[in-house]
Amino acid sequence: MPCKGSDIVCTRGNRPAVGMVSISGVVIQVHREHLNEFWATAQALTSALSAEGVAAKAEPGVGAKNTNLAAIHILIGKKS
Repeated sequence: MPCKGSDIVCTRGNRPAVGMVSISGVVIQVHREHLNEFWATAQALTSALSAEGVAAKAEPGVGAKNTNLAAIHILIGKKS
């Protein structure tokens, strides 16, 4: 799904829009209203990335401004 509501959004022709954030590593966020639905998946993705040597963490809540609450948000930043 395209990014909606972020302060900085990049559009790429016929591809979905992506938002911009400034972080280190990978952060997987799930909106608090959807923790029961997505939290186990977010933790499994975090574990899989960590097993491959990618610094990752799962966070309940969405820190970056985004109006798409029913999604797992994967924020990719600078390698830590």
